[in-house]
Amino acid sequence: MGKLKAIVILILLGLVCIFALQNVATVDTHFLFWKMSMPLVLLMFLLLGVGILIGLVIGRIVTRRKK
Repeated sequence: MGKLKAIVILILLGLVCIFALQNVATVDTHFLFWKMSMPLVLLMFLLLGVGILIGLVIGRIVTRRKK
């Protein structure tokens, strides 16, 4: 089972690397009064991280209310 897990992790890591290499174009981002220029892959990973954090916070709030 350990070898299977390692193989799956390596495949996923490879897919993430391919994804990152294919999305290096620079994009302009406007948010309120700020204007930022960054690689598309960085923006996507930042938004993924924000989404994960929001999901964790909401999950924790729901869990506490059920107790």
